[in-house]
Amino acid sequence: MLQLARSGDTEAIEYFFKAYQAIIYWKSTQYFLQGAERDDLVQEGMIGLFKAIRDFKEDREASFRSFAEICINRQILSAVKRSMRQKNYALNHSVSIDTPAEDGEAVDWTLLDVISEKEAMTPEDFLIQNENLAGVAHKLEEVTSDFEREVLYQYLEGKSYQEMALYFNKKEKAIDNAIQRVKKKMMKQVDESL
Repeated sequence: MLQLARSGDTEAIEYFFKAYQAIIYWKSTQYFLQGAERDDLVQEGMIGLFKAIRDFKEDREASFRSFAEICINRQILSAVKRSMRQKNYALNHSVSIDTPAEDGEAVDWTLLDVISEKEAMTPEDFLIQNENLAGVAHKLEEVTSDFEREVLYQYLEGKSYQEMALYFNKKEKAIDNAIQRVKKKMMKQVDESL
């Protein structure tokens, strides 16, 4: 049966999946896959069984059942470890904006609705905000040196400190200092405009 499954015989593969289905379900209940559902762990277990079918060597002293259980368990455990990695933190701890805004109650509005309402801006608000920003930008031009303005423009274009240091023939620290001075001056102008 194992040789048939390895050669791609669907009935033989199905036989193994049915025979080991209970083991896969039991193993999947032993772990929690963050950011996924129980079916995802079952699927990982099936991948482990498929790898066992592919990799089992009859000349070894272990039985196929023992080897299959180890492969199933390792595949599920690997999936759990992958989900716990730091790079998956944001995905696993995020909240959908389509989530109902209040738990436990039948609510017909979501977090997106709440965010949209808070961020809604009238045309008057938009004009006032742009006038304030234009005033800050104009004032900023008055209080910054030519060098600081040039560094700011290049910084806003996405240039790196190394590129700007080469362009201005200065050290990277001088570029960083200029950007820090501009930031301080900008914050002062914003505070004064409020």
